[in-house]
Amino acid sequence: MRIASTPDRVYAALMDGPVSDRIANALLRLRGMKPRGTIRGFFAHHRFILLEEKPPRHVVFGLLGKPWHPSGGLVPCEDRRSWLSMIDGEHAAIVIGFNVRPEEGSVVLETETRIHIHDRSSRRKFSLYWFLVRPPSTLLRKRFLHAVKYHAEKQSGVVKPREERVV
Repeated sequence: MRIASTPDRVYAALMDGPVSDRIANALLRLRGMKPRGTIRGFFAHHRFILLEEKPPRHVVFGLLGKPWHPSGGLVPCEDRRSWLSMIDGEHAAIVIGFNVRPEEGSVVLETETRIHIHDRSSRRKFSLYWFLVRPPSTLLRKRFLHAVKYHAEKQSGVVKPREERVV
């Protein structure tokens, strides 16, 4: 997503700006997740581990679990080292990254998710789960990115605050 701002403002909006709205909150609740006001707060609350952070260029979070299971089958990890040591064959190792890069007078914010599941049976279960949750997950990710764009551009003076907009 192209954003008319600086890498520092985009990164700040990503990590500490409010990134949820009514639609995002409804999607999260459908999955049994509690909305949190920031990316940092959301990932921390849902037991994602900060795997790498290089402000203002990128941040990577990780989670171990069985998202296809109603409870999520989360594996508690304290830090990057424990996360890496607990990767096993039957849990999904989920990595979500955000990259901020300057490009032609603006900033491009990208997100990528990678999932590794060694066990064939678990991969089949995840495939069915992903078939069902991929559309709302994609919409949720887009809502997050648009919220970051709005807050970064607002800080840069590109857009007016929502309450001041003329519709």
